[in-house]
Amino acid sequence: MVFPTADGLPNHRSNILRYVPRPALKRAGLPARISMRSLRHSFCSALVAQGTPPTEVQEYSGHSKLSTLLDTYSHFIEDEDTGSLERLADRVLRG
Repeated sequence: MVFPTADGLPNHRSNILRYVPRPALKRAGLPARISMRSLRHSFCSALVAQGTPPTEVQEYSGHSKLSTLLDTYSHFIEDEDTGSLERLADRVLRG
């Protein structure tokens, strides 16, 4: 758990929003409109953008289908040549 109660129990999501990000946003002079969904979206987006394997992001986020995660966050995956074809060819051709 990221934000447990003082007793170590699960915190209700309305309390999490009220006592954690909203005061921080207010202090930063930003609108305090935030939801658990937007926190989840930001979390997943940041993980995908830094190159975390989609299956790992799926596990952390609780998405039941990998296809849902990819449909939602694939625009954060860098479009670059990773050299995977060359590595495969090297492995197949050279053993």
